[in-house]
Amino acid sequence: MTWHAHPNSCDHRKAAIHFLDRLDNARIALKPYPHFYIDQVFPDEYYATMLELLPMQDAYRKWTDVGKVKLEQYSRRDQCYLEPGWLETQPPRHRRFWQGFADWFLSEDTARRAMAKFETTLTERFLCQRELWPNVYPQALFLRHRSDYFIGPHTDIPSKIVNILLYLPEDDRHEELGTSMFAPKLKGFSCPGTQHHQFEDFHEVDFAPYRRNTAFGFVKTDNSWHGVKPISEASASRSRRDVIQYMVYDNPMRAPRKNQTPNSAAEQ
Repeated sequence: MTWHAHPNSCDHRKAAIHFLDRLDNARIALKPYPHFYIDQVFPDEYYATMLELLPMQDAYRKWTDVGKVKLEQYSRRDQCYLEPGWLETQPPRHRRFWQGFADWFLSEDTARRAMAKFETTLTERFLCQRELWPNVYPQALFLRHRSDYFIGPHTDIPSKIVNILLYLPEDDRHEELGTSMFAPKLKGFSCPGTQHHQFEDFHEVDFAPYRRNTAFGFVKTDNSWHGVKPISEASASRSRRDVIQYMVYDNPMRAPRKNQTPNSAAEQ
């Protein structure tokens, strides 16, 4: 199976143009590391359809069931990958919409434009100009976090290049469910992305609030410290934390898999 156009492709084309324009014009903040925060990521009608057609709960699997991570808090994260094999298991209307979304969202053009936002950093990483950057492999997954979920400060795995979190709340009443940016208390401390760290060893220095139709994006470095503080029962009872996580990798093992099933996703 290959990605194919949704019959109502004009809506997807409009959404793609809108998203890429917002991405291209996003202002990059350099501290604590290069990142952006965008509002009005998608046209309003398209965003409403995204919320309406989010996967049903039985489409998700616990992170601890599909990855190598086994800590209790990670069982509070549910996920499913936006890949052809998974789409084949979805109801027709869901499948048609998310296939049309994937056509443009998981394209090489979108990946390259996301990378271009961080050209200076990535030129240093790859030791060459943009035209010679390696092949890249975009991937996306739906995330749903429940009460008591948290993930400590980390910088992302070494093969990741760019990370964009698309926030999907119905309104702006639960900003506390966003993503924290950190700086280590130990000056000069860095990490290639091989582990998650303890909150007490870091200062929270910035925050990307969980607002309707927004996106928080950043480039992976050994200092791109970010995490999610514990989600309280009160917050979880008022709002789900729905996110689409978009990632660009330099590892072909991260390419979308034709026969992806809900239980075969790898660890992030």
